Formats: sequence, C-alpha cells, structure tokens
Amino acid sequence: MILYMILCSFSQKIVVILWWIAMVIRGAEATSTPYNGSPVSICKYKKLRTLLACDLNVETISWDLILQLKCLRTLNLKGNSIEELPEAIGELSHLLYLNLLKNSCLKELPHTVGNLYNLQTLCLIYCKSLVKLPDTMRNLINLKHLYTYLSGSVKLGSLRNMDQLRGSLCINGLSDINTVSEAKEAQLVKKELLVELNLSFSVDKNYEKRWRDGQILNALQPHPNLEESTILHYHGTNFFCEFLPPLGNLHSLEILEISWVLGVKKVGLEFLDVQEQTSSSSSFPKLKQLCFKDVQWEEWEGGAEHSEITIMPSLSSLTLWNNLKLKTLPDLLWKTPLKFLEISDFPILKQDFEIGSGKLWDKTSHIPNIKINHQFVRQDGVPIQPNLKQSQN
Repeated sequence: MILYMILCSFSQKIVVILWWIAMVIRGAEATSTPYNGSPVSICKYKKLRTLLACDLNVETISWDLILQLKCLRTLNLKGNSIEELPEAIGELSHLLYLNLLKNSCLKELPHTVGNLYNLQTLCLIYCKSLVKLPDTMRNLINLKHLYTYLSGSVKLGSLRNMDQLRGSLCINGLSDINTVSEAKEAQLVKKELLVELNLSFSVDKNYEKRWRDGQILNALQPHPNLEESTILHYHGTNFFCEFLPPLGNLHSLEILEISWVLGVKKVGLEFLDVQEQTSSSSSFPKLKQLCFKDVQWEEWEGGAEHSEITIMPSLSSLTLWNNLKLKTLPDLLWKTPLKFLEISDFPILKQDFEIGSGKLWDKTSHIPNIKINHQFVRQDGVPIQPNLKQSQN
C-alpha cells in the first residue's frame, strides 16, 4: 500500500507533499491513495515549497524529480539509506532547511552544498558513515543551526572555518574523538555569533575515555557570547571534583542547568568567576534561568561580603531539585530580581519556607511565585497553604 497525500493551498502557492512510500522516491510507477496520478507528476508542482520523505529506509531517490522543484524551502529526507547527494543539490538555491537525520549510509556531502547560500538549518545527526564536511560549508553565511554526529572519520576540524555559524550547534559522538588536538581544531572560541551549544558524549564509562572526555571538553571552549549550553552523557574525571568550573565569565549566558554533578560538595566563589572585586564587576550579567538538579553539595558560598560585586542581576527563575544535604541558601539569591523560585526534595530547607514562620519566608517576600515540593506556597504574591497530604509525600 502506498500513501501519497497532497495538500494544496493555491492562494499561497504552497503545496505540501507527505509521502510514505519506497517506489515513488525511486521514480518507479505505482498507484497511490488517494491521489490517482503518476508520481512523476510531482514535478508539475513548480511552486512546491515543502517535501517530506521520511523514514522510508530506501537507498536511492529520484533526484531528477526533486531537482526540478526549484522553489523548495524545506527538504526532509530523514530515516533513509541515502549513500550520496548529487552535485546538483547546490541548484536548490532557495532551500532553507535540509534534514538528513539517520541516513547512516551517507558517506559525504558534495562541495556544491556550499552553494546553498540561504540554508539556515542542516541536520546530520546519526549519519555515521559520513567521512567529512566539505570546506565550502564556510560559504553558508545564513546557517543558523547545525546538528552533526562525529564518528572516527568525521573530524571536528571540519568546523574550523565556519565562524559565520550563528544560532545553535549540536555535536553528538564526542567520545569517539581520538585526540584532544582534534577538538581544538574546531576553534569554537572564534564562533562569536553562536548562541546555543549542545555537546553529547557517549554513555561509555571506560576510565580512559572518561579522562579524555574531560580534556576534550576543555578544548571545546566556546566564545563568551554563548547564551545557552547543554552537555549530555559527560563522564570526564575533571568534573568529579569538589567545585564547579568558573562560568560567571560567560557574559551572554541566559540559561544554565547543572544536573547529576555528584562530586561537588561546595559551590564557591570560583563559580562566579569575578576577577576584580569592584563596583563594575559582574557575574552572570544576563543569566535569566538557573537550575540545579540531583546534586549533593553541602555548602553554597554566597560572597555577601563582596557587596560591590553585581551577581546575577537578570535572574528571574531559580529551580533547585533533589539535594538531601544543603542546609542553607546564600543571601546573594535574595538580591536578584527573582520572579519564580522552586525548591523540591530539599528536606532540610523545607521548614525554612513555612508560611509566616520559616526563616526564609520574609527574605523571599519579593518573589511572587514560590513552589516547595512541587506545590505553590505563594502565587502571584498571595500565600497559599499547601495540601498537607501531598506535601508529606
């Protein structure tokens, strides 16, 4: 059975085709439901903007058909077994989005990919046979989102000359990198337009790889303009220590979440990374959301004695989950413009937020929304008595 559905909007001159078939994209003749025409008739739709041919697990595609669709903006070919893209792919000059996710047989991209000057999003995750990224990708001046999987053959050095990359960069398979010098070749520190960086290691807990993961992470230092970063499956030994790295110097960072960093026992002033204790000193100046989950530290040093330092002046949301040992929170938090505070599974701190009697209740009177153990105790500035039965769970 072949499902072949066309949704047309002639007023906008947009045609969206969803096909879930093998024969059609091979260019072979087939019947279709509910459309009765030949698959070749796709090329009649010269104004086609979006083409989705996903999860078909086929090796060959009738590129002669696709390349006639010069108005394509979105081309989604994820989940197939494509081995190569034609050189003529560069002729789709209006293309904004190209998704090749899970094409595990794809060996390389043609150099003509560099002609897709309007391309904004390119997804290459789980293209495990990909040998390299062409040097011409430096010409993709409008590329905002690059998602790539690094295997033993694809080198981080392929990113060296892509300083024009803006938006987000997602790199999977970092544990497969062989040397630290290769990680340095990416030169992420030069990508000053990059807003979001997502790094994913493997779940392999081999000690040698854990040590190398730590060195690789250090080599992937981003530009200070970075606003958001996510690190997954990291087992590097240098995070199994008793302090957090100095992140306060990431002056454009807006969202920070730290989870499962179980070796940290104390959060100290080094986390704020304030070099000079003057009235102009600032730590995390643009940070808006801060979240700590599943941590085991016992002390959080606030640095209240350094009153001239501006700390987290933009912080609006603070979430703290699952810490059995932390006894108190630093006063610096109550000097921030918090609008939302959530503290859950912090048994020692729970009593500090008892309505009217907890020692932190008055200190946090300026925070309009507070959740304790997943229940609001203050919402829009109004105290709320939590459900007793639920709060005991």
